[in-house]
Amino acid sequence: MIPLTLQPGEQMLGHWQVNYVPPSGGRYPGLLWVTDRRVFFACDVDLRHLQARVVGPVNALAVAYVFDLDPSHVAYETNCLRLSIPKADIECVTPDCMLLSNCVDLTLKNNGSIQQFERRLLPVDDIIRATQSDHG
Repeated sequence: MIPLTLQPGEQMLGHWQVNYVPPSGGRYPGLLWVTDRRVFFACDVDLRHLQARVVGPVNALAVAYVFDLDPSHVAYETNCLRLSIPKADIECVTPDCMLLSNCVDLTLKNNGSIQQFERRLLPVDDIIRATQSDHG
């Protein structure tokens, strides 16, 4: 998996193991990093899993469409999926806590889609604080 490379002047606020749960369904275990500028997620993903969701060739544009993301937020190559969402593109950050699952929901400004990051029984307060700080 390719680690996060910080941009000049960018500051790391935290990182966590999470499951990414896109609006279209599925569960992608990986690492979530939050900086003062963006939310970054990376995971290894089986090409066959994406082929079942995408019509045509699997590339960043097709994955962005299936996950309801702006294409500029998605990179996919050699079975590695990376999402990089600028904080300025996030409308709101909300907890979504249930009995056996704690999640952080990011509502995006451009289309209102909800991108969910799940921690199961682990708390999500640190992720919420980091994502809301220095917003935009």
